[in-house]
Amino acid sequence: DATTPGALGYLWSTGATSATISPGVSATYWVEVAGPSGCPGSDTVVVDLLPAPVVDLGPDLDLCPG
Repeated sequence: DATTPGALGYLWSTGATSATISPGVSATYWVEVAGPSGCPGSDTVVVDLLPAPVVDLGPDLDLCPG
């Protein structure tokens, strides 16, 4: 999220031009922000997406049969 009050525009390494992106892969992403004075700013972030955990609660149990 690169939201900057008064920003004139955004450019992400993905080509997106919104204030936020939702990365789908692990990678290093950068964003350039055109500030209200016209001066650019930039930043880089490393995103490491982890696999979803596998949950196994074992077999179902009947606590109150019938």
